[in-house]
This record gives sequence, structure tokens and C-alpha cells, in this order.
Amino acid sequence: MNRETTDDDIASEPRAAGTAVHIAPLSALSHEILDAFRGRGQTVMHSWEWLQSAVEVYAPDQEASVYYVGAKDRPLALAPIYRTAGLARRYRLVGSIDTGETVDVMHTDGAVVTSLVKALLRISRPLDFGHFPKNALLTECIESLAKGKGVVVKRRLPMRAMPFLALANGSAYPEKAISKKRRGKLKRYRRTASKVGAVKTRVVIPTQSDVRALLDQFIAVEKNSWKGKMRTALAYDRVQAEFIERFCTMAAQRGMVRFCFLDVGDTVAAAQIAAVFDDRFWSIKIGYDERFAKFSPGELLLMDLVKYAVDEGLTHFEFCGKEAEWTRRWTSSAHEIVALRYYPFNAFGAIAVLEDGAALIWNRVKSTWRNRSFSRPQRV
Repeated sequence: MNRETTDDDIASEPRAAGTAVHIAPLSALSHEILDAFRGRGQTVMHSWEWLQSAVEVYAPDQEASVYYVGAKDRPLALAPIYRTAGLARRYRLVGSIDTGETVDVMHTDGAVVTSLVKALLRISRPLDFGHFPKNALLTECIESLAKGKGVVVKRRLPMRAMPFLALANGSAYPEKAISKKRRGKLKRYRRTASKVGAVKTRVVIPTQSDVRALLDQFIAVEKNSWKGKMRTALAYDRVQAEFIERFCTMAAQRGMVRFCFLDVGDTVAAAQIAAVFDDRFWSIKIGYDERFAKFSPGELLLMDLVKYAVDEGLTHFEFCGKEAEWTRRWTSSAHEIVALRYYPFNAFGAIAVLEDGAALIWNRVKSTWRNRSFSRPQRV
């Protein structure tokens, strides 16, 4: 960030004490403070472990600030942000666009979001909020309060995000989550797999010292999938792999992490990295070995993990990331999302517009190349 900040810093003009916006280093937070938002739209991406790992990996100076309303030990709303590298000096929500996940500002009372947005606009720098639910209060506040100060670009994305299964009355899961025809197929796939070797699902709750070896197992499996061919697997993305390792290591201290494997004989055919947080099962990363693709090992593992979530008494099974063909086989529930950016009327805003225009052109070129070089459908 630009300067040292403390919890005594005030970002807003004088107002009622209950709506004043304070600034503090992100390090001033803790998982106990953030857990006050549980049950109010908080996701695993709002956990202390996710935010701190994102700062350590993606923030250029490994620092971030949190803008918050209310008492520091029990805020009513907060937005953790950091400044990116580059001439535009733009600011981002921590743990959002860098990880490709849907992240909204945290709040217990919608009325205080207005105060938070006013403080963010006073930074007078480009703001990149990534993508988040279409009906989020942040969108309405930004569009209303930015008038005369800058340009808000809101783009509704064609795909939905964060598919989920509600597991209330979950004794019939996962059977009732998928069609009878699909259930029959998966039973046949399991029988086919059992002819190769014994089929077994393992869910490992690691200690911090276990994480590296278990992550290596996941990376080896994922590398053998379509992600390996596309070179988007963790084996080819050092930065993302570092983030996942840091998150898992931190989260293992609270017993949140689950490394999940489907073994066929002595070989791992599919794997997931997941977390249990706020009484929900969060599927963070998935991978499978294409040598076993003929019996969809990823879906066999998924079926067992939904059963696991039900047995653990969890309320939801959450698929992180975007909706895809394979997630729609399990659930039609997902969140419509928008991408939101703010460009102030100053030199930094103009530079950001030029940077984003160039990036858009380049991404379209890359997308065209990928579509020509790899056209097979994605599977799990």
C-alpha cells in the first residue's frame, strides 16, 4: 500500500460513529474476527487463511489493507484490498481475481456498504473487483456513488459461478442429485473400474506437515488430465501452486483441509483438494488421470464426497469456480455473476483503460489459439 496504516486511521468524512470507515493492515485481522461473518454470505474465500495466502503470493509487496466499518474486533462490513504493480496503481479485492473465484465484500448490515464504497472511491485509483453475484449490494452502491467521479464498467458474464448442492434432508443424496440414467451409468463405471482394481475413496484430513506430500499426489494426477495438455494444471503454474500450498498449510492448522482420492488398485485415478468451512464442503481443485477416463473417475469420487458431506452433517456441497457441463449434471443451482471495474477521471484511470483494452485483445488471441489447438470436451 502507499503508506503505513493503523486501526486508528479514518478513511471517511466525519459521520455517525457507527458508519465511520477505518483502515488497518490486513495482518490486524484474525480468523476469529472474520468468522463473525459466518452465515451471512461468507465463503471459504473470505476465510483468514485464503486472504492471507493470497496476499503473500499475489500482492507485490506482500501487504494489504482492510477497510472496515464498526469495531475492529467485530466489524459490520469490510473490504480487504491491495495495490497491484504497474503504472495504473489499481486496487483489487484480496483473493478474488487472482484466484479466479467469486468474492464479494463482507457485510452483516447492507446499510454500511455505502460507507465502505465511499471510502474506496476516495482512493481515486482504478478498482478491480473481479466478479461476484449479480445482485450484490456493491454493484448498486458503486454505480450510484461513482457518478461524476469516474466510469463504472459492469459486464454480465455468460457463465454462472459457484454451483452448489443444498444438502437439507440429505439422506437421499447423492442419488437424488442426479438423474436415474446418470446413476445407472455411474454404477456401471464403478463396476468397470473394479475389474481393473479395488475401487476405494480416501478422505485425508492433513496436519501441516502432511500437506506437501499430499499436494504432490494431487499435482501428479491433475497433470495427467486435460489440464495438463492445456498446461493450466498446478504442475505448470508455479504461482497458483504456491497459493494452494500456503492456503492448505494454514488451513490445516484448523482442520479445514480435505485431500480426497479415488484409488483404482494401487493407482490414484482422481483427486480433489477441498475444505470444510462454515458447515459446507468446498470443492476447490479437481483432477483425474485420463488413463481412467472411460469410467469417469472424477464423478465416482464426487459421488462419494457428496455422501461424505451428508454423513458429516454439512449443509451444502459447494463447487468453486465457474459452472461447467459436468457441474450441471449434478445441480442447476448457481449464481449469476457480473464483472465490475471502476476507472476514475484522472491519469491513473486513463492508463488502466489502455491496459485493459490491450489485455482484452491479447486474451481473445490466446482464446482463439487454444480453441484451435484443443477442442476435446472437458470431463471429470
